[in-house]
Amino acid sequence: MNQEVISHHVMAYLTYCSDTFDENTPPVDDPEYISSLGAAIFTGMQSGDNNAIWLMQALLHSVPVGKLVVLDLYAEVKPIWSTSEQFYGVPYIWKVIVPFVL
Repeated sequence: MNQEVISHHVMAYLTYCSDTFDENTPPVDDPEYISSLGAAIFTGMQSGDNNAIWLMQALLHSVPVGKLVVLDLYAEVKPIWSTSEQFYGVPYIWKVIVPFVL
């Protein structure tokens, strides 16, 4: 992300959504590697906005507390908050995925 894109995004939304592994599997099953990706992505967000808050579906311990909001998707069926001590104190949103039928 470059500073110009981030500056424009800040004016429009005030939060950042980036789910690196939402639809795919990480190439390595190594918590340190995944944590380093989270830290790098968040550093990029902060390069254009010191008050950046990341909104995503997973918990990354490499993002400072108060700078990440976790989406607990499909929480009405398979909640994660109840098995993670409510995301260990990280703010989260209990979310329902509603099927769209035409």
